[in-house]
Amino acid sequence: MPQPDRILLVVSILEGRNFPNQPSCQLTVDAKFDGEILTTDPVEFTSTPDINQELAWELDKKTFQLHKLQRSVIKCNAYSTTSSGQRENLGYFIIDIRPLNTSQKIRWHHLLQTKYPKLKPEFSICAYIEDDQTTRSGSATSKISKTPSNTAISSTTTSTRSKHLQPILLEDKGYYQLGPDVSSAEIFSLSITIRSAKNLIHSKIL
Repeated sequence: MPQPDRILLVVSILEGRNFPNQPSCQLTVDAKFDGEILTTDPVEFTSTPDINQELAWELDKKTFQLHKLQRSVIKCNAYSTTSSGQRENLGYFIIDIRPLNTSQKIRWHHLLQTKYPKLKPEFSICAYIEDDQTTRSGSATSKISKTPSNTAISSTTTSTRSKHLQPILLEDKGYYQLGPDVSSAEIFSLSITIRSAKNLIHSKIL
């Protein structure tokens, strides 16, 4: 939830279609606005990639109106990344921020200058504005960049609703893994400490 007099400019990248099937690669999307670039977490590169993530920029309302007057856009580039870390640009699409408001409408955006012109790949996108009176719905993965008018401060919060995120027990390392084991992914650690226990004598050991 943004602070009063500030808004979130949100881009939800839901899914893609008409892509080639590249099982040996991962797919990411970079979104650039006001000089700040945010990137989705890598997903499996299939013909219908399931991204289901949000990228968001927090800024004050006056700055947002100024961007509208300047006809600023959000430029999104799609990339494939091989297991060796080689990154290739697949094309881009543009989101015009001028018509955006709190209404959440899903649109398909074709990739421009794509390396797959015959397939005509595209992404399902929901771009909207969230202000201090709007409650965020859902729990898509969110990367929030706080960008005041004169500085750019990035922070990241994450949660997930991806149906592909299943916990994997790594017994030799002593923890569960969520998400793909790729070098380009960000790594977060969640620790749980049990400080005390009582009435264990009444428990039944199965």
